[in-house]
Amino acid sequence: MGLCDVIDPWAGSYMMESLTAELAGRAREMIDEIEAGGGAREAIRTGWARQQIHASAAATQARIDTGEQMIVGINAFLAIEADDDASECVAVDGERVRVQQSRRIADIKRRRDEYRVNTTLAALTRAAHDDTGNLLALTIDCMRARATVGECTRALEAVWPRYVQTSGVTSNAYGTQCAEDEAWRASSAHVARLAKKLGRKPRLLMAKLGLDGHDRGANVVSAALKDAGFDVAMSGLFASPTRAARFAGEERCDVIGVSSLAGAHGSLVLQFMRELGETDVCAPVVVGGIVPDKDALYLRNLGVAEIFGPGTTVHEIVARLVRLIGTSRFGASARRVPERRRVLG
Repeated sequence: MGLCDVIDPWAGSYMMESLTAELAGRAREMIDEIEAGGGAREAIRTGWARQQIHASAAATQARIDTGEQMIVGINAFLAIEADDDASECVAVDGERVRVQQSRRIADIKRRRDEYRVNTTLAALTRAAHDDTGNLLALTIDCMRARATVGECTRALEAVWPRYVQTSGVTSNAYGTQCAEDEAWRASSAHVARLAKKLGRKPRLLMAKLGLDGHDRGANVVSAALKDAGFDVAMSGLFASPTRAARFAGEERCDVIGVSSLAGAHGSLVLQFMRELGETDVCAPVVVGGIVPDKDALYLRNLGVAEIFGPGTTVHEIVARLVRLIGTSRFGASARRVPERRRVLG
């Protein structure tokens, strides 16, 4: 008899049943906590749900960095030699995609029935205002009339304000998990020595540029850096290079981190570096995320000081940032922003 011949091979297993019961019990406890706090809507409004998610993510990353939680190929059983057959990272030309999409949208707007578009958008706004109708179905009607996502969003914004994500990072979730780890304690000691030399905590701005909504990594790293002794400010999601540069000037940070997971780092970092060049900000810029090797060379030519790719532990990030800040604050050359040669994805 094979595995596929049995409907439930774990039926009656105490181990599996106990794990299921434990998981269900923890879920009920969290549901009760949410209800006691005013329900799911209030949990979202106050940022409680987001804080719980990021605290869990930070604790998970801490277990991975310390080796407590093993992931084959990441922190355990690593390949000794590189696989020559491994696929290369696909680079996306963000500027080219932007131009293509802009042309497609313009073409659709020329060919669509404007009366139908306006009628369906008005119905969506009316339903939101009167609290009637199925908003999902009405949005689908708008899309079938070839309304854009932005137009549908604005139709709803005529009634409701745009959601503003709460700022700040979760504290102690990473540091508590790593409290007994020697590498973590050594990293924190490096930060403490730098803070003593600066006369304050080292300051870092974490920027998310463009339409990149993947903020888990940025939030986890920010929380860990805060636990290590950094003063961390965040630009929030969907910041433009201009806004992020202005924010960097206001924060007077020692280093600027750009998190990139959407493939548009080539054009966005270039714009950001040029915007910084128009200010008196002299802080070095580092980039973290999915950056192909050829893009990394391009970013370094723009003046990016460090690049942290997938698999880089927080301990290593802290150590490299401390060295970078120490160098830039106490005798580094100014950042160079050369003319644009090309845009990589």
